[in-house]
Amino acid sequence: MHPSLSFWSELSLALDYYPVLANEKELLSHTTAFFSKTDWAPFTLSQDKLLTLEGDYDWQKKRLGYLLPTISSLCVIHQTLQPEYQSSDMHAKAIQHNITASARFRHAEHGVNEGNWLPILMFGVGHIMFNFAVAQSAPDYSFEYLDIFHVLRGAARLGDEVGTFLEKSELSGMLERRRPEIAQPSEPDNSLQAMNELSQAEYPEDTLEETRTHCHHALESLKWWTRFVRGVPRNWKQFILWPASVTDGFITALVEKQPVALLIYIYWCVVMHRAPRRWYTDGWHQRVAFAAMSELGPE
Repeated sequence: MHPSLSFWSELSLALDYYPVLANEKELLSHTTAFFSKTDWAPFTLSQDKLLTLEGDYDWQKKRLGYLLPTISSLCVIHQTLQPEYQSSDMHAKAIQHNITASARFRHAEHGVNEGNWLPILMFGVGHIMFNFAVAQSAPDYSFEYLDIFHVLRGAARLGDEVGTFLEKSELSGMLERRRPEIAQPSEPDNSLQAMNELSQAEYPEDTLEETRTHCHHALESLKWWTRFVRGVPRNWKQFILWPASVTDGFITALVEKQPVALLIYIYWCVVMHRAPRRWYTDGWHQRVAFAAMSELGPE
């Protein structure tokens, strides 16, 4: 394996599985060294682009400017989720790291290209992970069950652009090889049957036909997505697919707490619950589903 690929593999595993066991300063140091070196062969698709990056210290400074606080935000927010580390100061520190990373990212990047797709990928995934983790620590009075849905939906366009380069790189194959085998659910998957029954759900009498159409589209899209992931979403692309596929009209129905829209959303949470367990999503699915169900009322 190319040394750069090996570093990327170890960094992604450290943040994805056990950031509290990883030394934050060490991760930051390795990331700085990685993006300061010129051996970018595994991540650039042409020699011309490789030559333009060599010695470009402004390029390095801009990307490290948002990547380092992204890594710090994940390390610190992970600590706040541990009983022995809980403190409002630590939580505020994690939030500040995330704000800094986001502001610097918006200033540094104005499009995806062969030279910046990797740091953009790192930032994008880190930002989603952070939002999942923050949702765990939010008190009930401030918990918004649509927040992560909006984050995933908002990441779709950037994800598509980055994916074009990722799929052509050596990194894509490495990620597939390193991804552990994910077992299918041991119990029978009744999700599609339940979704088919939901197609017959009764709407409140005053529901507009337009709203019914948007909900029907979202439900059919959810059925397709469930079949596509074979009942178990396995990666970020699959997490993003359904939120990105629904219409703005369906989003409006969710915000307005339309009962059928909420039920469709809850079924998405049920399937998402089968995704591989990660520290930043622990308990998220249940909390979101329960919060959405509470909006349905006793009936």
